[in-house]
Amino acid sequence: MSALLFAAVALPALTALACALVPARIGDRAGSWGAAGAATALALTGVVAFAVASQGPVAAALPGGTPAVLHADRLTIVMLALVLGVSTLTQLFTGRYLSGDPRQCRLVAAMGATTSAAAVLVSAATLGLLLAAWIAAGLGLLAMFAQRADLPSARLGLRRAAAAFAVGDLALVAACALVWTGIGGLDVRDVGAAAHALADTRIGVAGLSVPTAPVVACLLVVAAMGRCALLPLHRWLPATLAAPTPVSAFMHAGLVNAGGFLLVRLGPVFSSSGLATHLAFAVGALTAFYGTALMLSRPDTKGALAYSTIGQMGFMVMACALGAFAFVVFHLVAHGMYKAALFLGAGSAIGASKRHRAVPRPAPAGVGWPAPTRLAVAAAVPAAVLWVCLTTFASGVLEQPGALALLPFAWASAAHALWAWLGATPGRAGAGVAATAVVCASYAVLLVAAKGFLAPALEAAARPVSPWLVLVPATVLAVALLARLRPVSSVESDLYARALDAGWVTASDTWRATAHRGSAPTRTPAPISSGV
Repeated sequence: MSALLFAAVALPALTALACALVPARIGDRAGSWGAAGAATALALTGVVAFAVASQGPVAAALPGGTPAVLHADRLTIVMLALVLGVSTLTQLFTGRYLSGDPRQCRLVAAMGATTSAAAVLVSAATLGLLLAAWIAAGLGLLAMFAQRADLPSARLGLRRAAAAFAVGDLALVAACALVWTGIGGLDVRDVGAAAHALADTRIGVAGLSVPTAPVVACLLVVAAMGRCALLPLHRWLPATLAAPTPVSAFMHAGLVNAGGFLLVRLGPVFSSSGLATHLAFAVGALTAFYGTALMLSRPDTKGALAYSTIGQMGFMVMACALGAFAFVVFHLVAHGMYKAALFLGAGSAIGASKRHRAVPRPAPAGVGWPAPTRLAVAAAVPAAVLWVCLTTFASGVLEQPGALALLPFAWASAAHALWAWLGATPGRAGAGVAATAVVCASYAVLLVAAKGFLAPALEAAARPVSPWLVLVPATVLAVALLARLRPVSSVESDLYARALDAGWVTASDTWRATAHRGSAPTRTPAPISSGV
């Protein structure tokens, strides 16, 4: 099993090396080569997953009796499946998307190397290897952004991403240095013991003796903020819209989630400080609202998807602060697959939208419901289904207050979807209600399955934030739903205009950068959808 784990991690990098060394021979087959390497690695991961599920974690060491360098537990298996699965699909898409483009081999090589770096990141057994893989994955992502360096907007995105990654990476380097100074290292396979040892160490800051653990925990939050594009380090993600579509899919589905994985993998260290968990909750909640507001105001497909990811990353980090680690992983995987599908299908969606605008749709059949009735049904159906699930087969979810506190957001999402369905298709209300009930029940089933499967690989949070704090964002969500009952006010119009303007900061900055270089100062938006 150790050899299979090494092979699964190394195969994407080997195919990347082949694409880099003999690009002329490979040509348009680069995407197929990269996808074949990632798919083979995914198959090997499946074999390792069977061994992990039946026999327990697998450790892989280099020859010569060295300590383990790679480690596969249930969390590792889930993350490897996500990384390798998304890499396979995006590289297959790259072969068609860049057919005939001489840069195809270069992009596939960068994507394969980044895939291996991400695979090492999620399977590292030591803190040093995790840090090296974290930095390597960030550099690989920057190399993929540089594929469109001929565009001013792409250069702007590259600079912003490099700056945000530098802040986050330096924070992680500082955290690792403090760990090595305090306890001499950290075995990822037993983070709980390292957290207890770190709690007894102190460092000198400005002549004062400060506990090491809170400083390390807060530095981990800053590292996650840089990679997850959380406020105030969020500007790099919407600035990378000029990247090719496969790069956007790979990044939004995998690498941008690395901050959440870091907080889950080092959960005992991160959650040992109440200051760190409250910082993560505050930043996550603010980012969730900010990203969602700007997503709703964006008129372009890729821009809306980018700000949607920012909002989802804020929600994920907020869940980390609540200590709901199993549900964070579930959200991470679900968001990754969903966002990869949306980006890879963005071109088809834009084409279909243009065709629908060219041919006006007929008015929806059926009698529309009054707004209060629609709101009551939209709110009651998902609430009733979730309540039935929680009182029957999903009662284990109630054991974790942090996880229970996240359910209002699941209810709000389902209620909003049903509200939209009832308004758009008044003649098929029964189908919308049935679909909402099935989705809510399936969500509860998957939550229970994720909790049961990941439980052996995760430790409980030491100092999570109080679940009562979730009442603040939940109240805002409820007010937003109730606001749909009345006409739009001048305040709401002003907020929308401000969100729309904030979402186009990238375009104005690109114009200024182009004008500074001496180009014609034409006030046009940056080619944000050029990668579609």
